[in-house]
Amino acid sequence: MSSVAVIHNYGIDNTTESNESYKSKLGLHIGGGGELNINDHFSLGLEVNLYTRRYNYSNTLFNADKQTFEEAQIGFDLPVYVKYRWDFDKFRPYIYGGFGLDYLLQAKATVKLIDRVNAGTEDLTEIPVAGPEVTINEQRTQFTQFTHVGLGLNYRFGYNYVVIDLRYKMGLSNIVSEEGQYGNSTLLYKYGFVDDDKRLNNYAVSIGFVKPLYKPRKIKTTSKGFLTRLFNKRN
Repeated sequence: MSSVAVIHNYGIDNTTESNESYKSKLGLHIGGGGELNINDHFSLGLEVNLYTRRYNYSNTLFNADKQTFEEAQIGFDLPVYVKYRWDFDKFRPYIYGGFGLDYLLQAKATVKLIDRVNAGTEDLTEIPVAGPEVTINEQRTQFTQFTHVGLGLNYRFGYNYVVIDLRYKMGLSNIVSEEGQYGNSTLLYKYGFVDDDKRLNNYAVSIGFVKPLYKPRKIKTTSKGFLTRLFNKRN
C-alpha cells in the first residue's frame, strides 16, 4: 500500500488554500533475495523485487472544478539490510533495517476533470473532461532512494522455512522530475494538473519461502576417535 508525503504544493490555482488530498491504494510485489550469516543472530541481506504501486489524488480548483488523478507505477527495488534474529526451535522471529534503490520502469495516470461553467445567475453547467491513460515517465525520477525497516517470523518446515514479513519503506527522494514537471501539455492544458513535489512511502505484507543452502548435521563420534581422546587424556 502506497502513501504520499508532499514536499511542496504546486497547482494552477491558489495553492495556499488548496483542497487537495491523497489516498493510499493497494499494489503488489514479488521478488527474491539472499542472506549471508555473520553469526548466529546477525546477517546481511539483499533483495530484488518487482512492484506495482498506486495512489489517488483529488482537488477542487477555484472552489468549483473537481479534479482527480490516479497514478500506477511499475518498477524494481533493490533493498540492502542488516537483520537480527532469535532462535526458538521452530520459530525464528527477526527485525531488520537498511537502505535501497528504486528503478522506475513505467508510470501512467488516469486523469478526470469536471469543469463547472457559470451558465446563468445561479446555474452551473458541468463539462466532464476525460481521456485515455497518460504516460508520465518524463515527469518522474527514474532512480530514487529509500530506507526501510521491518519485522517477521520464520517457521521451520523440515530443512526449509515459511516466512511472513511486515515492512515499512520510506522514500528519501522526490519522485517528480524538476525538468519534466511542467513538460506534459496534456496534464497542464487539458486537465489543469501540476504535480506536487512528493515522496512515496509504502507498507508491505509478504508471505514467502526460505531454503537454506546447507543442511546442518550432528557430528558423529566414532569409536576410534573416542579411544584416541581417552588415550591422550591418560598421557
